[in-house]
Amino acid sequence: MTTTAARDEQATDAAPVRRSIRYLRVSSKRQMDTDADIDPDGNSIDTQRKVCQAREKTLGLVNVGEYIEPGTSAQTIEKRAVFRQMLKRLVEERDVDCVIIYMRSRAFRNFGDAVITERQLKSLGVQLISAKEDFGEGIWADAMKAIADVVVPGSDEPVPGRLLPPEGVAAEDDDGDDIVAGAAV
Repeated sequence: MTTTAARDEQATDAAPVRRSIRYLRVSSKRQMDTDADIDPDGNSIDTQRKVCQAREKTLGLVNVGEYIEPGTSAQTIEKRAVFRQMLKRLVEERDVDCVIIYMRSRAFRNFGDAVITERQLKSLGVQLISAKEDFGEGIWADAMKAIADVVVPGSDEPVPGRLLPPEGVAAEDDDGDDIVAGAAV
């Protein structure tokens, strides 16, 4: 039998509980219905949630919230109301240690937004974790994240901080549709 003092001592020796929230986003109605059970490359909200939950479990995180931006194709964070609500919560509540995203391309569509957001999260003591991408730690991880944030397929519209394929070279956007830089879509 354990005494109250022994229980208290065990509780203080245990690692603190780390809390997370999830940010899940799809760009179109079609993506809403593209579950990985049907399409291995699907990234529906359900697929994103499952992958994020698995990552939270692996890291021993306790989820305390979820922010869903369904069918919102927005090139910048300024155009995403739910993302801004999540950031506001992080600033006001200060109750979260990690934000779990499915992939960086779901959260950021350009390098500028990624840098500004990561800096803001870091100032709040919040870690941004991609459930599908493991960049590691350190300077090389930061470099790989930057490359992932700059080279983001998804539109033929020029966005500051984003690279598109050269003129006439086909690529695939995050909806699985072919895009050709310079071509009318």
